[in-house]
Amino acid sequence: MILNPLTKLILTAIVVIVCITKVSCQTETDSLIAKKINSNEVLKGTIFNANDKSSLPYANIILLRKKKGVISNEFGHFSINISNCLETDTLRISYLGFQTQDLTIKDLRESSVIHLKEDNLMLDNITLFGNLLDPESIVKKVLENKNINYGKTNSKKQIFLRNRYTNHMNKLNFRYNKSNFSNLDKELIEVLEKEIPKHTISYRDFLGNVYLLHEEDSAALKINPIKIIELEEKSDLTELVELENTFKEVFNNLNENEYWKIKSGIIGSKVHVDENSVSFGSEKEKTDSLTTNNPKDPFRSEKWRITNLDKFASFENEKKWDFLYSTNKYQYTLSGVTVANGEEVYIINFHPNNKGTFIGRMYISMETFALVRVDYKYDIGKTGMDIQLFGIGYTENKFNVSMYFEKKENQYKLKYCSKIESSIFSFNRSIALQKKRKRFLFDKKLNEIKIGINLIGDHELSIEMLVIEEGSINQNQFNNFKEKERVDIIYVDQFNEDLWKGYSIIEPTKQMKEYKKIN
Repeated sequence: MILNPLTKLILTAIVVIVCITKVSCQTETDSLIAKKINSNEVLKGTIFNANDKSSLPYANIILLRKKKGVISNEFGHFSINISNCLETDTLRISYLGFQTQDLTIKDLRESSVIHLKEDNLMLDNITLFGNLLDPESIVKKVLENKNINYGKTNSKKQIFLRNRYTNHMNKLNFRYNKSNFSNLDKELIEVLEKEIPKHTISYRDFLGNVYLLHEEDSAALKINPIKIIELEEKSDLTELVELENTFKEVFNNLNENEYWKIKSGIIGSKVHVDENSVSFGSEKEKTDSLTTNNPKDPFRSEKWRITNLDKFASFENEKKWDFLYSTNKYQYTLSGVTVANGEEVYIINFHPNNKGTFIGRMYISMETFALVRVDYKYDIGKTGMDIQLFGIGYTENKFNVSMYFEKKENQYKLKYCSKIESSIFSFNRSIALQKKRKRFLFDKKLNEIKIGINLIGDHELSIEMLVIEEGSINQNQFNNFKEKERVDIIYVDQFNEDLWKGYSIIEPTKQMKEYKKIN
């Protein structure tokens, strides 16, 4: 059929109108979809290995359009804020050694379980390995190239930091022997034994900006908090407060040339007491302080943990990184190659010979020999420090680490670190607390209390840190930032979903969610 010009014009107009209507409808539909996602709505999921159905801890989950992401927790669970997102927005799920998977928000709402397939390019299928290095040589090159790959820069980071601590006193007995202090008697010691908490649990979540200035042999740190939440078991400590006041009264009752000393057998040490701390050692150099140098710093706990993680990530502790320093203690297996952040990496498994301690897996860049990711722990039957001497026992029985770095401008920056440490401790000895006066030859003992202590316990400390954003700063920017003199901490008795509503953080564990204060 031949159409005249007028008919063609009419049909063309109809087609244009239909197209415009479709686009308009689509735009309107997308707008409606966006509105369907409530403000501060959080999407949850769990990531598994498709092969053996095991969970994949510390996987990356990124909202591509918004360029923001989170990390799954130690059991593969995650939650991500999807405020103002569309159902069609894409989430990218990635894990080293596994195939990256893209899902829409709609897909994940329909099924919150994600299975990733392994993406290990076996060496037999790769032709470029004509002069393949042996795995031990590859591992040695990590330290050889450390200063090039992990340079220290002044930076401002937005981080999420989670601290989890548990302590269990499985046995605690005091044996009263004698006392010539009028207010430190057998009855008071019995109350102390009864009132000391036998089980304590605490969690602390921190989100904020960290200003880090690297100097020659140290680093300066300033903190600008966004939100701090603390869950802490707080029993009725009325009796303990009264006991504390009693001990303070005793300790502060010192005249000129008098001091305190604690002894157990032939071992003894001076005790130094002030308003904020107790420390042991000589007067010139007090050691083993029980508090930080600045107890009034509201961010002292965060600074301590961030500084320690930063130092740990620099591979300086030869004992905790002995599979890098003492390669003769380990067997290494080059199991394949995969891609991490756009660069090819070796996959190297390792386990100890008789003298080694750890078992784990490393991902090392083929080009720069940077350690991109590592997951390791004590091998079966292995421990860290192990002391059993004169009634004192201390065994480090757990050390689990997962850490990875992102490459930015030819430097590898710490993106995520999880470190879990636990130990078993015991003490079965008599101790004496003495009040003494200095004299020319032999100091005079004025008062003394002797008790026997028999305790067995264990504790676990877990620290996770996620670097959300990072940028460089100069010294002036660091100096110009002024910290707050006090910080508002949100104390809660039980975890609930609204605590971090509107934020993308590391998903809390089931243990945290089930936690409730015990009175």
